[in-house]
Amino acid sequence: MASSTSKRLVSDALGGDDPDIDQPARKREDHRNRTILDDHLTLLPVLASNGLTDLATYGAENTLKALKVRRLEEYRQPVYIPPMAKASLQAKGEDFFPLMAKVQEFLDSERQVMLILGDSGAGKSTFNRHLERLLWINYKKDNSIPLFINLPDIERPDQDMITKQLQAHEFSEDQILEMKMHQHFILICDGYDESQLTSNLHKTNRLNQRDQWRTKMIISCRTQFLGAVYLDRFAPQLMDRYTKARSDLFQEAVIAPFSTKQVEDYVAQYVPLKPRPWVTEDYMLMLSKIPNLMDMVKNPFLLTLTLEALPGVTKSQQELSDISISRVQLYDHFVNEWLNVNMRRLRESSLTHDEREMLEHMIEKGFILLGVDFSKRLALAIFEKHYGNPVIQYLHYDHKNSWRADFFGPQLEVRFLRESSPLTRTGSLYRFIHRSMLEYFFSRAIFDPSTHGVSDEFAPKSNLGSCDVQPLDPNGPLFTRDLIKEPSIIQFLCERLKQNSDFGKQLRDVVELSKTDTNTATAAANAITILVRAGTLFHGADLRGIRIPGADLSGGQFDSAQLQGADLRGVNLTRSWLRQANLTHTQLEGVRFGELPYLEEENMVIACAYSPDGTKFVTVTGIGCSGIINVYSVSTWARMNTVFSGLLLFDYLTTNTAEISINSIAFSPDSRHFVTGSDDGTVRLWDCAEGRKLLDMRGDYVGYVSVAFSPCGKRVASACTYGNARVWSTETGETVFAMKDHAGYIKSVKYSPDGSQVVLGRSDGTIRFWDAATGEEGAIWNAPSGDAVCLAYAPDGRQLASGHYGGVVQLWDTLSGEPGVVLRGNRALATGIEFSPDGRWVAISSDDSIVRLFDVGDGALISTFHGHTDSVLDLAFSPDGRQLASAGRDNIVRLWDVDSSEASVGWQEPNDVGLDALFTVDGYLILSGGESGESVRLWNPLTGAGRPSIPLSSRWINAGAISPNGRHVTLGGSNGSLRMWDCQTGEAGPIVDGHGEYIGEIFYSPCGRWVLSTSPAKARVWDLQSPERTQTIGRHKPGFMENYVCAAFSPTTMMEYKIAVTDWTRRLELYDPRTGDLLKEIWLGDHAKPISLAFSPNGRQLAIGTENNSIEFWNHESEEVPSIRLQGHGGWVLCVAYSSCGQWLASGNSDRTVQIWRRSQQQQLPEGSSGVESWSCVTILRGFFEIVQGISWNPYGPLEIVTKSSDKAVRIWRISVDGDTDSGGVRGGVTVHLVWGSNLGRLCAEGLRFEGAMGLDLVYKKLLLQRGAERRSR
Repeated sequence: MASSTSKRLVSDALGGDDPDIDQPARKREDHRNRTILDDHLTLLPVLASNGLTDLATYGAENTLKALKVRRLEEYRQPVYIPPMAKASLQAKGEDFFPLMAKVQEFLDSERQVMLILGDSGAGKSTFNRHLERLLWINYKKDNSIPLFINLPDIERPDQDMITKQLQAHEFSEDQILEMKMHQHFILICDGYDESQLTSNLHKTNRLNQRDQWRTKMIISCRTQFLGAVYLDRFAPQLMDRYTKARSDLFQEAVIAPFSTKQVEDYVAQYVPLKPRPWVTEDYMLMLSKIPNLMDMVKNPFLLTLTLEALPGVTKSQQELSDISISRVQLYDHFVNEWLNVNMRRLRESSLTHDEREMLEHMIEKGFILLGVDFSKRLALAIFEKHYGNPVIQYLHYDHKNSWRADFFGPQLEVRFLRESSPLTRTGSLYRFIHRSMLEYFFSRAIFDPSTHGVSDEFAPKSNLGSCDVQPLDPNGPLFTRDLIKEPSIIQFLCERLKQNSDFGKQLRDVVELSKTDTNTATAAANAITILVRAGTLFHGADLRGIRIPGADLSGGQFDSAQLQGADLRGVNLTRSWLRQANLTHTQLEGVRFGELPYLEEENMVIACAYSPDGTKFVTVTGIGCSGIINVYSVSTWARMNTVFSGLLLFDYLTTNTAEISINSIAFSPDSRHFVTGSDDGTVRLWDCAEGRKLLDMRGDYVGYVSVAFSPCGKRVASACTYGNARVWSTETGETVFAMKDHAGYIKSVKYSPDGSQVVLGRSDGTIRFWDAATGEEGAIWNAPSGDAVCLAYAPDGRQLASGHYGGVVQLWDTLSGEPGVVLRGNRALATGIEFSPDGRWVAISSDDSIVRLFDVGDGALISTFHGHTDSVLDLAFSPDGRQLASAGRDNIVRLWDVDSSEASVGWQEPNDVGLDALFTVDGYLILSGGESGESVRLWNPLTGAGRPSIPLSSRWINAGAISPNGRHVTLGGSNGSLRMWDCQTGEAGPIVDGHGEYIGEIFYSPCGRWVLSTSPAKARVWDLQSPERTQTIGRHKPGFMENYVCAAFSPTTMMEYKIAVTDWTRRLELYDPRTGDLLKEIWLGDHAKPISLAFSPNGRQLAIGTENNSIEFWNHESEEVPSIRLQGHGGWVLCVAYSSCGQWLASGNSDRTVQIWRRSQQQQLPEGSSGVESWSCVTILRGFFEIVQGISWNPYGPLEIVTKSSDKAVRIWRISVDGDTDSGGVRGGVTVHLVWGSNLGRLCAEGLRFEGAMGLDLVYKKLLLQRGAERRSR
C-alpha cells in the first residue's frame, strides 16, 4: 500500500496548490531531484522486480538517473489544473471523478491497460507529462520505471516500441536487455491518434507475455479518432485459444470539460505569469458575459487561446452580449498574434545585412500572409506526403533534396518563416504546437478567409457574401482527400461556412458540379458533409444525379428533396430526415441507416434468443391459444417458419381449455435445438430446422418455468415458480436429479459457462448453487436487495449479475462470493439481464420500457435505448455483440445497434427539449431547456441567433412559455412553482408557489398580463403584475385523478378576456381572469370527454378536441349543440389551433399525426356564425416520433404552423396552396413542407420513394417501409 505521505502527494496532485505556480520552488525542487535521487517518498505503489540484477554493472542505474534529471528539467507546464473524468464516452455528464485518482486506482489494480480519451485540446498530453513528472519525482531504485513515449516520434511503435524509446534515451543494448528481463515499466503512451495507428500496441509488442516486457500501459487518444467499436485496439488479449479481449484487464476514462471553477482556477494561475492588462475577475467577467464563450473555454487549449485573444476582442465598442466568438476565430487571432510577435522579435534582433534585407522584403510582401501560407503548405505536405503523421524529422544531408527542405532547409526565408510559425522542435523533430493547429491550417488551405476580404476576425459578419464567388481550386485538398474521417477539420470548415456565405456557395457549386463531372465525386462528398454538419437544410432541394459516395449525411434534413438517380453508395444516412424525399433509381449499395427494422408480432413478446451460430433468432409471443414461436433468419430478418401454435398446445397436453403460456426459451450450443418452459410446468425440446417437438419433460408442479441449456448440450435445467428445479437429459427426457428447495419461489435458473454449476435465483433473496454433475447443494448467497428475479453469467464465469425489484442489479464475484458493483438506472423491476459476449457490458431491461447498457468494470451507464411503449420482458445479445434485441409487451422486438454510436435506434436523447415556440415579426423564437434542467435558452432557429442561457438553480423545470412580445419566459415545474425571466437581461423574478402539483402546461394571455397553468386535475391563473395574486379556476373534484384539464385564453378581439376551462366532467366554464369569477357554464353532453380546446379568432367559437377522435365546434354565446363534428382522427385530439384568418384549423393527435382542416370555400359563412358550416381535411402530416402536444399558427406572414411533440422536437411547417403561401388561401391542392426542425434525431422515411433503387439491402428495404416509405410508385 501507498504510505500516508504518498497519499498526501496524491491529494496534492489532485487538488492542492500546484508547485508550477512558484517557479523558484520548482527550480529548488528540480535541483533536489538531481542531487537526492533515492527519494524516501513513494507516490505510487512499489511493483517488486523479482531477481533484479545489479543494473550498475551495465551502467543502467546511472543512465536512469540521468534520464530522470533530464525529464524533470524538460518539464515545462506553468499552469496545471487537475482534470476530472468520467468512466466512458456514454457515462452521464455529472458522474465525474478526479482522473489522477482513477490512474492511482489502475496502478494499484491487476489491470494492464488504461485508455485516456478526450477531445482535441482536452489536456491529455498535459496530464500525461504531469503524471510522468510525479512518477519520476518519487522514483526509487526498485520502483517501476516511468517511460513517456510520444508515439508519433517512434517509427513503427507497433513493433518493440520500448526498445526504440530506450535507445532514443541512449541506453545500450545490454542495459535494455537487462531491464527487459528484470524491471517493470509504467508506459505513458501519448498520441495514439496522431501516430495514425489502428493496431493493438499491447498485443503487437507482446507486453506481459513470457520473456517479454512487464508493464502497465496508460495510453491516450482523441475521442474523434475512434469509431464506435475500439476495445480491440487497446484491451489486452490472451495469447491462447481464447482470443477475446479480457475486459477485466482494461480500464478507460474520458477527460471531462473544465467546470467553471476549474476555468477560474486556470485563469488565477495564468494571470501572474507575466504582466496582463486585466486581473482574474476581469477575465472571468468577459468569459461569462460574451455569449457561449464560457461553454467554449471549458476546453483547456481553447481557454489558452481565448485568454490571449480576449483583450483584443473587447477593444471595440460593441456590447459584450453582441460579440460572437467561434473556435476558428480564436485560432485566427492566435496565429495572427503569434506571427506579429515573431515579426517584431526579428525586427528587434541583430541581423546581418542580407537577413535585414530579406526581412524587410517579407514585411513588404505581408509577413503574416507569408507565415500563414507557409503553415498551410506544411499542413498539406504532412497530410499528403507524410501520411498525416504530425512529427517530421529533418536531417539536412538525408533530406535536403526532399519536400522537407522546403520547410526545414537552411534558406533564409524558409528559416525566418519556420522560426516564426507555431511549431516546436526537439532535436531534429518538428511538429505544430498542437495537433489541432495542424488541422486548422489544413482547413485554411481549403478555404482561407483572408482571400475573401476578412481582415478583422472578430468583426460582426454580415454573411451576405459577394456577388461573384470564385470556384474552389479543383487541385486543392477538398478534391483530392477524403475528409469524412477528419472530424476536426470538418468542424473548422463548418465554422468557416457559418461566418462566410461565399464558402457555402462554393460548396453547393461543387455538389452541383458532381452531376456532370464524375471526377468531383470526392469533393462533392466532402462538400455536402460539411454543409450538413454546419446545419444547412436541403428541404425541397434539387439534388438529382449528384455523386457523393461515402458522404456523411447523418442528422441531415432532406424533406421533399429530389435525389433521383443520385450516387449515394456508402453514404451514412443515420438519423436523417427523408420525409417525402425521392430516391428513385439511386445507387444505394453500402448505404447505412444506423439501425435495423424492428420485428412486429401479433401479441406481446415474452422471450427472445439468438442461436449461438448467429444465423437464427426466435421469439415467443402471446399467451394461451394465441401464443406462437417464430424463427427468423438473421441475415434478412425474414420469418423462416412458425415453430409452434398455442392451438396445438391444447391438443398435445390437456383435455381442458385452460390457457397455457410459454415463459422462456434457450438454444442448444450447436444451434440445432431449443428448449421452452411453459406455465403448466412442462419443458419441451424442439428441432429448430423442422419446427418439430422432440421431447416433453413434465415436472411435479405448475407455474412459471425458466430454462437453461448446459454448455455441453446434453442437459437442460428448469426451475418452476413453486420451488421445483430439475436437470433433464436431452437424450432421454428423464430427470437426472431434482434440486428440491422450498425456501421460496424460484425466479431464474442458469448454468455456469464451464457447466460445473447450476444457479437458482429465489424470492427469499437467496442465490443458490448446485453441483451440475452430482446435484449436491453448494454455496448460498444472500442478496442485499431481496428477490433475485433474474440472473446472468459473464462469459468468462467470473461474475454473476442478479436483478431485483426497484431496478437494482447486483454484480457478484463468483470466486469469492462477494457482492461487487451495483447498477442502478431506474426504480422499476429489472425484468432481464444479459452480458455482452466480450463481457464488457451488461444490458438490463425493465418495466419502465427502457433498455439500459452499463459498463461492467465501473458500473457506469453507457447508453439508454428508448422505443418500446410498454414493459421490456427479455433481452438477447447477438453472438458477435453488435446487436441487442429486446422483447416488449408492446408486441415489438427492437434491434439495437450497440456497435454504432450513430445508430438512430440506440440514439441518445437530445440535450435540449423543445418547451415552446413563438412566431414573431422577425421570424421565430424557440424556447428549449436542457434535459438536465440546468438552463433554458431562447433562440431563432433560422439564424441561430440566441440570447444568453438562463441558468436554473434547481432542476425543476417541466413546462415553459414565451410572452407574446418575446421579452419574457415563464417556467413551471414539478413542484407547482412558477418563475419568470427577463430574456434581455437574464434576470429572474421571484419564485411563486401556489399551483400545488406539477405543472404540465403554461399559456400566456394575448396581452401578456396573465399566465395560465394547468395539470391533470387543476387550472390556475396568475396575474404577472401582482404575482402573489393567484387563484384556482374550475370546479374540479378533489382527488379526481382520472381527469384531464384543458384551458385557453380568448383572443384580443373580444371586449373582455375570458378563460375557457373544461375537463372530463364535460363542463365548459368561462371565467374572468381579473376576478376569477365564473361567467358561464355549458354542459357538453355525455358522448365525449374533452382533451383540448381553442378559441376562434373572433372569440365566438370554441373548437374542442375529444377523446373519441373528433373535434366539436361550440358557440359559447348561443350555447347551441354543435351541428358539426370533424371525424377521422386516428386518436385523441390533443391540441387544436385556428389560423389568424379563421379559415384553417390544425389538430394534433395521439396517433402521432397532425391534420390540416380547411373551411369550405363555397359557403362563405362568417366565421363563428350560426349557419351550417363545413370543414374538410386537406392533408395529414406524418413524421412525428411521438404524440403531438402543441400547435400554433404564424399570424404575420406565410401560412405556417409550429408543432411541438413529446419526442422533444419543435418543427416548423409551411403550407402551400397551388404554389401560393398567402395566409388567406385560395382554391387548389395543398402541400406541406418542413421549414426547420430541432432534435429530430431519428430516421424519418415517411412518404419516401425508392423504387428502382440499386444495391439497397433487403433488410434496409424493410426498415424504410417500417418508417413509412411508399411501397410502390405513384
